[in-house]
Amino acid sequence: MFDMDLPWWEFIARGTMVYVALLVMAPGFVLLARLNRKAALVLSIAIWAESLAFEINLPTWPVEGTWFFNPFAWQLLLVLGFLCCEWSRDSKAFVRWTKRLMPLGVLGVIVGAVVALRDLKPDPLMVPEPRLFFIFSKSNLSPGRLFHFLALLLAFQGVYRLAAPYMPWLAMRFSALGRNSLAVFSMGSILSLAGQLVRFRMGGGILIDCAIMAVGLAGLVFTAWFVEWRSRSPRPSRSA
Repeated sequence: MFDMDLPWWEFIARGTMVYVALLVMAPGFVLLARLNRKAALVLSIAIWAESLAFEINLPTWPVEGTWFFNPFAWQLLLVLGFLCCEWSRDSKAFVRWTKRLMPLGVLGVIVGAVVALRDLKPDPLMVPEPRLFFIFSKSNLSPGRLFHFLALLLAFQGVYRLAAPYMPWLAMRFSALGRNSLAVFSMGSILSLAGQLVRFRMGGGILIDCAIMAVGLAGLVFTAWFVEWRSRSPRPSRSA
């Protein structure tokens, strides 16, 4: 729920801090992956599993607590994305296997939709220890969350390739979002806060929610376009 007692900068800081923490970890995984990609994957999974098993997280300050997005768990998504990109570029066998697993991804998406619609969430007090492995914790990227994310990737991996020839303008815009992820992420944090404020004041509803999402997406597309436009624009030379 949106808490109006928290300052605006704290909402932005929650997402930005984990992004910075992941960028700090990234060079180590990239260097290890240059030596052995499988070793980088094993290390990432080990850190993720240990953070869930022992509930390891970073403390917050000045308010006592832990980070909303646990960087020791969320680093696994960063590493998986990096390694999958490397393997898909170098290994035809990897590409073939991802295509073969597409039906499994579709099944996972359907199961996830049923779980969400029927609210089939396990009771945190009834699951065995370590409990983070059995609940749907977004903060700690529990296995249920991770598997559903991977199912989405497998199910929709070929959509862009099929749709791009028919929607070139839209495909270019979405590609620009990926190329300028840091600026898009930062603007997304601000727009997310603005959207929450609007929804809190106006009470929500399908029309309000659709309007917020449309304005937010347009803002992200503009941000990516503006960053690339600035990088292409000639800069005035400095006079001696």
